[in-house]
Amino acid sequence: MTSSSIRLGKFLGIEVGLNYSLLFIAALVTFQLSSLILPNQAPGYSELVYWLLGMATAVVFFFSILWHEFAHALMAKVFKVRVRRIVLFFMGGVAEIEEDPRTPTAEFWIALVGPLSSLLLGGIFMGLYLPLGRHDIYGEMFFWLGEINIILAAFNMIPAFPLDGGRVFRAIFWFFSKNYLQATRLASYLSQGFAYLAILSGILSLFTGRVLMGSGLWGIFLGWFLLSAAKNHLQTAQVRESLRGIPLGRLVRQGQPLNPDWPLAYAIDRMAIGGTATSSPVIRDGHTIGFLSLDVLRRIPRIGWGGVRVENVMTPISSVRAVDAYQDLYDTLRNEDLQREPYLLVTANQQPIGLLSQRELIAFAEQQARGI
Repeated sequence: MTSSSIRLGKFLGIEVGLNYSLLFIAALVTFQLSSLILPNQAPGYSELVYWLLGMATAVVFFFSILWHEFAHALMAKVFKVRVRRIVLFFMGGVAEIEEDPRTPTAEFWIALVGPLSSLLLGGIFMGLYLPLGRHDIYGEMFFWLGEINIILAAFNMIPAFPLDGGRVFRAIFWFFSKNYLQATRLASYLSQGFAYLAILSGILSLFTGRVLMGSGLWGIFLGWFLLSAAKNHLQTAQVRESLRGIPLGRLVRQGQPLNPDWPLAYAIDRMAIGGTATSSPVIRDGHTIGFLSLDVLRRIPRIGWGGVRVENVMTPISSVRAVDAYQDLYDTLRNEDLQREPYLLVTANQQPIGLLSQRELIAFAEQQARGI
């Protein structure tokens, strides 16, 4: 989703993006307002006025979605949960957080504040509409904006992932069960139930014209979307629980200390004799100045090992991002800043104890996930 987005900049320190799919929705909303809704409900204006006000209403509507997502983001900050970015797309928007909320209370309020903010905004627009009434062109604009925000609030409270209602219900289950994975499983099953209902409704409406939840292809698409999201949320929760509580220090395998002046061939032999560690500390005068990783073998032909010193090919510790040995593996893999680092220097009491590559982290995570 984010890979096909237009970056709009930052607001309150949060990056905002717009998915290309939203451009189609913007054009569709503008067309409906300008050609159908406003001319039928408030006749007597020129075509140019209808189109200008239609476009203005569409812009305000998408700012309403942004308002909804920023409500999530700001509440996340209250609970000290880092927000990666906000992306607007055809289903509305999403506030991507750096890590999952650690308590059911945090998840409950972060999820619920979005629909509440849309409901509040809908009430404000309805308040602006009331003194103008129907058949006034500005009144119609405010009525449409009020109605759509109230619908947005109600739609998001459907208890199905990835909608806010799904997260609210998971938070409630989590609060009473004290078990995140069990709560996610229950919320996922509830989400899948709604998804199958939407699909069934869509199929029935195609053949009978009766509408239960959505209509036709839209109901089928919505159901498929909710079903996929529910299963993905459950799978993510299972991975989270399998990796949660594993400190990075547990993954570090101590290698043989190396001298920076040794030839690479000799250093590799010492590493092979010392065990299965994929990196070894390079020590000078009792201080670790870097690490030699076996990844270097991919870059230097075997014939050249004798003429290269360890110091020439080691990874200096000054060039590697340091992380604490007690840092959680799951949080590390979720951190976008750390994902960009090819190596992480693991430290204990601010002293380096080992080097971990992204390849090692991912391989271990995949091995754990296979054991779920």
